[in-house]
Amino acid sequence: MFDTLSPAAADPILSVVEAFRADARPHKLDLSVGVYRDVQGQTPVMAAVKAAERALCEAQASKSYLGLAGNTAFLDAVMQLCLPAEREAARWTAIQTPGASGALRLLADLLAATRPGLTVWISDPSYVNHAPILRAAGLQVARYPYLDVASGSLRRDALFDTLAGLGPDDVLLLHGCCHNPSGVDLSLADWQRIAGMASRQGFLPWVDLAYQGFGDGLEADAAGLQILARALPQLLVAYSCSKHFGLYRERTGAAMLLSRSAASAQRVQGKLFELARRSYSMAPDHGAEVVARILASPALTQQWHEELDGMRARIVRIRSRLADALAARGLDGERLRRHKGMFSMLPLSPAQVERLRAEHAVYLVGGGRLNLAGLDETRCDDLSAALAAVA
Repeated sequence: MFDTLSPAAADPILSVVEAFRADARPHKLDLSVGVYRDVQGQTPVMAAVKAAERALCEAQASKSYLGLAGNTAFLDAVMQLCLPAEREAARWTAIQTPGASGALRLLADLLAATRPGLTVWISDPSYVNHAPILRAAGLQVARYPYLDVASGSLRRDALFDTLAGLGPDDVLLLHGCCHNPSGVDLSLADWQRIAGMASRQGFLPWVDLAYQGFGDGLEADAAGLQILARALPQLLVAYSCSKHFGLYRERTGAAMLLSRSAASAQRVQGKLFELARRSYSMAPDHGAEVVARILASPALTQQWHEELDGMRARIVRIRSRLADALAARGLDGERLRRHKGMFSMLPLSPAQVERLRAEHAVYLVGGGRLNLAGLDETRCDDLSAALAAVA
């Protein structure tokens, strides 16, 4: 039956990970996959997470199904974390999903079921899984100008010129903070301008918030989303707990949707439940319950805040040290200081990326995306030397 299948295309990130694992060189550097690593090169389990897991292990009385919405305490907690406190709760719908990728697919399925033929606009460049997920749901995908690779800055004029042409049949997918893969974020003035354009032109914004707390802090990183939530009658949100809670393998996410009315929100909820039921049925609970327990406990919340602040500070420190190391070799590293979160894109050709891998055992994603959160601070000079050698 399956002999007619064509070979699958290599995943642009996971294929790099596999190549790195097969590399026997002891000085190799993996700066591809988007995970945070500590000074030992490990992706740690946060202490607040371990404490919540211990309490959960002792207290949990059942592993029975939770229902299609998932863990409602988790949903309430993360909505409080990222949405305006004064939101009209009856107009919001939320459902727990298997990670933010699950939220993206579920919301894409909802859009396809609601209005076939919609176009979803994604940034150029964008997260590598955005376009495949959207196309798999049957949606059209277009790209809006975003990054000037040469300067490492936002193509603001080109971006807003493109957005001026969007209308009611368009959905605008935005990165809430710490843009993946560029590290270039919108300003608050940009978010205000987008809110005004969406209100006048009728396009629907959709925010992918996967790195809250990794840019400027929990509140600051949700500010753009909150501007849209206060200004608009309709809004989509895909939310991830992989990064700021370190729950990568637990696949802990949520899909949230703001509707024009409470009645519309009820219809949306029913449709989301239907779509989830025939897809993955119900999301896994462990990570969601851990998050709910942390955010319900003032002591665990404080511990989590301190750990998250430490992670963010370490990423900023690595950015600064690598920028200094590049400058010492006559290369421009100032973009690294300006960018936010785990990633930056360097102006590297495919040939240069391949040379970094072949000659220096430095593994980047094609296009020059660099995961600063995966870099050992003591290796900044090594990386700068490799970059100088292929520049």
